[in-house]
Amino acid sequence: MDQFFSAGYITFPEPKSHLKNLLHRGSINKWQQEWATGDTGRTIYNIISKATTNPVSWTRESILFVTRYAAFPSYLRSFNLHYSDLCACGEVGTPFH
Repeated sequence: MDQFFSAGYITFPEPKSHLKNLLHRGSINKWQQEWATGDTGRTIYNIISKATTNPVSWTRESILFVTRYAAFPSYLRSFNLHYSDLCACGEVGTPFH
C-alpha cells in the first residue's frame, strides 16, 4: 500500500482516465439504485427508467406534459384556478388518465 502514497499524494498504477471511468460507473450505478427504489419521480421513472448522463432532448411541451405542470384540471385545481380536478370524462384530469 505504501507504493501508492508518496510525498502526500496518492498515486495509482492505472491512467487517470481509468480512475475517472471507475468513479463515473460507480456514480451511475448508485444513481440507478436510488432512482429504481425511490419514492418520488415515479411518473418520470415510468418513461425514463435508466439513469444516464446523456441529455434527453425534450420539447417544452413534453416536459410540461410529463411533469403535469400544464393546463390539466388536477394542476389548475391545486392552485384554485379550476372548480374541479375532474376531466370532462369524469376521471381525475391528469395527463395519464
